[in-house]
Amino acid sequence: MIIAQVLNYNIVQPSAIVQRTGPHDVGTLRTRLRMAGGTGRSLTVRLWYPTEGPPATANRLMTLYTRLRHPTWAPAHHRAQLHSAQSQFPLITYVPDAPGDQQDNTHTLANLASHGFILASIQNPYVSDDGWPRRLPPREEADPLAGSTDPRIRAGVIAASELLDALSELKPDGPVGEWAERFDLKRAGILGYALGGTVAVATSAVDGRYIAAANLDGASAAGSLVKVPYLLMRSDRTAQRADQRPVSDETKAPLPAANGTRRQASLPTSHIIEVAGTRHEHFSDRLMTYVRSTHGAQRSVGLRVRAIIDTYTAAFFQTYLGATPHPLMCVRHSPYPEVRFVEGNGSDIAFRMAPTDGTGKPRSEAH
Repeated sequence: MIIAQVLNYNIVQPSAIVQRTGPHDVGTLRTRLRMAGGTGRSLTVRLWYPTEGPPATANRLMTLYTRLRHPTWAPAHHRAQLHSAQSQFPLITYVPDAPGDQQDNTHTLANLASHGFILASIQNPYVSDDGWPRRLPPREEADPLAGSTDPRIRAGVIAASELLDALSELKPDGPVGEWAERFDLKRAGILGYALGGTVAVATSAVDGRYIAAANLDGASAAGSLVKVPYLLMRSDRTAQRADQRPVSDETKAPLPAANGTRRQASLPTSHIIEVAGTRHEHFSDRLMTYVRSTHGAQRSVGLRVRAIIDTYTAAFFQTYLGATPHPLMCVRHSPYPEVRFVEGNGSDIAFRMAPTDGTGKPRSEAH
C-alpha cells in the first residue's frame, strides 16, 4: 500500500508536489539535543536546512527509505552537509499541532530552508521524552504562563525556550558538534500551526530571544497583543469564529473579537492575513493528502493555497530575520486576489519598513 502511494504521489501525480521557491537544495536529519544545565533531559528535533547537494550513497538510501515511509514528505537529502556559503544561518523553531507530529508541514519547512534558514521542528513539544507533560525545572522560581488555561501551551513554550538553551550550549567537541555555532540565535523566529501557532505567540511574549513569530491558523490569546513582528494567516472558518468572540481588556464590555484583531493589525510590523476559500487543513501538510486524492479544479485550488502560504511565510522571515525587506511585507495589498489584509484601527496608521539588523525593531518609516 505504501509503495503504491509513493508511485502515485511521485510518478502518476507529480503535479501534487509543491515546488520550493528558494535557491538552495534542502537537507534534513533527526537528532536529540541535551538540555542545558546538566539536567540529563533531552529534546528530539528534526532539522531542515540549506545544503549544497546530495549526501553520500549510504545517506541517499536513507533518503529513499524516508520517502517510502512518508510518501507525502517534502523531498530532501537525508543528512546532507549544511551549506558552506555562510558560517551561521537564522533559526526558525517550528511548533506542530497537537499531538506534536514531526511529519507535519514538511513542505513549508523545506521551502523556508531553501531560502537560507535552519528549521528546527520539535517532536511532540507538549510531552517530554519520558512521556510526562513538560514543566519548568525545579531551579525556576516562577512559571511565566501560570495563568494559562491550557497546560499544553505552557508545555510548548517551555520546549521552545529549552531548544534555544540547548543550541546555545552546543560544543564542537561534544554531541552534535558539527552543528555548534552554526545557528544565528540573534536572529531566531518561531512558527506554529494550529495549537502550535498559539504556542508561537505565547513564546514570543515570554522569551525575548524570539524576535519574530508566525501563526498558521492558530488562536491568539484574547486581549493580548503580539509585540514582535507577527504574521497571522487565517482560514475562513477561523476568521469567522474569531469575529464572534468577545474582546475588550479596557471597558470589559462584550465586543466582537474583530476589534482585538484590528488592534493587533494596527501595529506596524503585524501582518494579519485571511485567505479566502481555505480550510484549517490547508495550513498543514494534510493538504498534500487532500491534493493527492482529488482532481481537476480542486487540486489547482489546493496547490494555489499552498503557494500563497509558502510565499508569505518566506517573505515574512526574509524580512524580519534576513538582510532586506521583502516587497510583500511593505504593502497592505497582495498580488493574490484570495488574500485580504485585516485593517488596523484607524485609517492613517504609519507603516514602517521592516528591520534589517535582526533586532526586531523598525528601521525607517514610509507614510
